[in-house]
Amino acid sequence: MDKINRMKEEYNEIKAPQSMYKAMGELIAKRARRRMMINRAVKTAAMLVLVFAISLNMLPDTAKAMMDVPVLGGIVKVFTLGRYTSSENGKEIDVVTPQLGGMIDEDMQEELNKKFRENAKILIEAAENNAEEGFRGTYAGYEVKTDNENILAVDLYVESVEGSASVTHDFYTIDKKAGKVIEFHSLFRDGIDFVTVIDEYITAEMERVNAENPDTFDIGENGFETIGNEPKFYINEAGNIVICFDEYEVASGSTGSPEFEIPNEIVKDILK
Repeated sequence: MDKINRMKEEYNEIKAPQSMYKAMGELIAKRARRRMMINRAVKTAAMLVLVFAISLNMLPDTAKAMMDVPVLGGIVKVFTLGRYTSSENGKEIDVVTPQLGGMIDEDMQEELNKKFRENAKILIEAAENNAEEGFRGTYAGYEVKTDNENILAVDLYVESVEGSASVTHDFYTIDKKAGKVIEFHSLFRDGIDFVTVIDEYITAEMERVNAENPDTFDIGENGFETIGNEPKFYINEAGNIVICFDEYEVASGSTGSPEFEIPNEIVKDILK
């Protein structure tokens, strides 16, 4: 019995001090609070995802609108604002109205979008009121020529079918990082005769093509003479300038709307 009592006394003497119990208790409580906060955050996030998903399913039009609206922060894009179609009295009208979004210069963006809307309205009214014999319709839309991290280039075209078809183009090249439309002269260093350099290159290209296929391009008084200070152009995916002409402007209708890509090595010494 004495031996048993001595063992009990020794056991009681080796118990941990109170300070250790207190520290362990605080650590356990701290970890419990942390687990509770994590669980609460996970449940809240899951609930938000569920509510958002339910909202999109219940409101598909709202979801589509969210997808079409450019993201804030300058992601420049072009999308379709509206489309008008009609087929009456032997003539067809199909006019698509584009809209730009995400430009830093919001005033310029609104000015362009207003111009697009007004042009579409004018085309529709003119087509509807056109009573000329042989007029068969108007088709207008847009094509994205370039869309990369630096450049958005858009071609707005109009095809009028009256006897034969003719196509005209308007090009808009936007610097995404600056959020502005690029003007042709702004690409070149001040005081440089960039017109002559490009005129000579395009003339040489036309002559080269004519040597292989005679009379493809008209050069001179009744055809190509100069691009002028503000030609129709865009910048392509390779970063090269592309000079554009309307149908019948410098060649026969069978050639379509000619485009001439100007390699950067041709203009590298005069670019900004």
